[in-house]
Amino acid sequence: MTRASYFYIEATEPLSPVPVDQNELGIRVLPLEFSGVITGPLGGAETFDDPDQIDEVFERVEEGGALYVDFDDIWIPNTLFEKTPRRGDVFRVPADLFAQLYPLCRDDAAVSPDLDALDADAGCMTFSERETGAFARWSGGIVGHAKAYHKERAGLRLRRKEESPWGS
Repeated sequence: MTRASYFYIEATEPLSPVPVDQNELGIRVLPLEFSGVITGPLGGAETFDDPDQIDEVFERVEEGGALYVDFDDIWIPNTLFEKTPRRGDVFRVPADLFAQLYPLCRDDAAVSPDLDALDADAGCMTFSERETGAFARWSGGIVGHAKAYHKERAGLRLRRKEESPWGS
């Protein structure tokens, strides 16, 4: 099994009423504890091709203050990957497979889930080389920014006892 991370949107407060399309119910509901998995960049593109697209999602989601982006993970059987995953690799998970795997990762899931019951073909998890590169550059930029931020503010860092101006 491989642990795979994903980004999702979460609400910090009740949202405006929205129409519910599930099974064409046609009713309006007030979303509470709303969350949803992010499956692509703004504008309807299928994949994240550069770090700016990732930043744009965060900025757009979080600009109003009622929503934020977070991440979580699911466990995926290794046989479903088209190639052996490595740290940092980005794979595309078919939505129907994600829906099957998600309940297995909840706190109340069975200790030994019936993975044979999964309706998925071996190798259905497709590797995305472009997204792997985009997310590597994006996370590298975040780390670089954090290092620069703390270097510029060295006077604010906690000191060791021997570095204290008040002695030991």
